[in-house]
Amino acid sequence: MFEKLKLTAAALVLACAPATAQELRIGTASLGGAFYPMGQSIANLVNENAGDEISMVPVVTGGSVQTPRLLATGEVEIANTNNNLVVLAVAGKGPYSSGPIDLSAVAALHPSVLHMIVPEGSVSRPSKTCAASARRSARLAVAPSAFSTSSCRCMI
Repeated sequence: MFEKLKLTAAALVLACAPATAQELRIGTASLGGAFYPMGQSIANLVNENAGDEISMVPVVTGGSVQTPRLLATGEVEIANTNNNLVVLAVAGKGPYSSGPIDLSAVAALHPSVLHMIVPEGSVSRPSKTCAASARRSARLAVAPSAFSTSSCRCMI
């Protein structure tokens, strides 16, 4: 895991190498989320290895659903999020139905698989829109809307 973080930090240094000193902000997640310590570790590795050219600061965010939006508005330059959210953001679907967001992936930090099992008939089949599906599937409490797990209800 640490080797993967080191490689990711090295890729970030090379991909973001500026002509002058630059501070990069990495969107993480809430302090209690898994992506905060990852973002903090990546920032530490960049700060230890990039010299005076680049520094990186972890930024606490509202969660993985918010970080693609922060990239789009320029509030952060790099962000941790889940791959399913990137797919939805690029397509302008689910929580990003207001329009697609132009994103590029740097690296996969770890495998993230989520399986949900529910009794047959306890959850309505999804409709064409996530919002309608979420209303019809009210019995399935996945997570607060700002967290990546909540986007899974759009895929059920």
